[in-house]
Amino acid sequence: MNAADADSESGPVDAHDAGAEQTDDAPEPAAAEDSQETAEESEATEGGDDEDDTERKAETDAKIAEFESQGHGPQRHLHPSTEALKARKGEPKADDNGNVKFKGNGHVETKRHVNPETGRFNDVKANGGTRPHGCGDYATKFDNAEDYVKAEQYLRQKAEQTGKPKVNATIEEIFGPGDHSDKFEGYYVDPANPKNEDGTVNHLLVDFRKGRIIAEFNESAGGLHAMYPDPRAGRQP
Repeated sequence: MNAADADSESGPVDAHDAGAEQTDDAPEPAAAEDSQETAEESEATEGGDDEDDTERKAETDAKIAEFESQGHGPQRHLHPSTEALKARKGEPKADDNGNVKFKGNGHVETKRHVNPETGRFNDVKANGGTRPHGCGDYATKFDNAEDYVKAEQYLRQKAEQTGKPKVNATIEEIFGPGDHSDKFEGYYVDPANPKNEDGTVNHLLVDFRKGRIIAEFNESAGGLHAMYPDPRAGRQP
């Protein structure tokens, strides 16, 4: 994902107490025309900033709508709420004895993943059939549409340069040095304690430090099929 100024204990300090020189000559008041011009210039600047923000948002919204028509990137990795992300992770699988099952990498095996785009457990296949919705070790998303657009632009260039439809880059490559964890949100099931006492799934926040972003483009149409943030391998669990 400010301290307020305070007066001194003895009260506000005025010019005399601060040692300011006293004079008989008062400064001439600013001309009315000058004051009006300054106010108009200030209003024009503020209005320009608002217009720039509105234009930038409109451009971002248009790009996101374009991505939505090309694949399922924003639907699964930008728009979902926290609860939708957790529901996408599903619930732990258990063996015949009721013990939680684990993958070879230490993550919990899960089932009943809810597609955040449709709210359903099953996805429709190209041939008209259905299959269970899948989810990897993490359910992740971008928190900001502008960051999503910036990452897509960077990775699209990389895909065009390399000729590969699936590419990735580190988060710092795209957004610069530093910790950008506040740009993303993600969850995985706690291997040490997969379920809470009330039977609900126990999720942990994903650590995105030194992570990467993966994008997959449609080879035929050139559109964005999917794009999502992915944590550094081995950082968790």
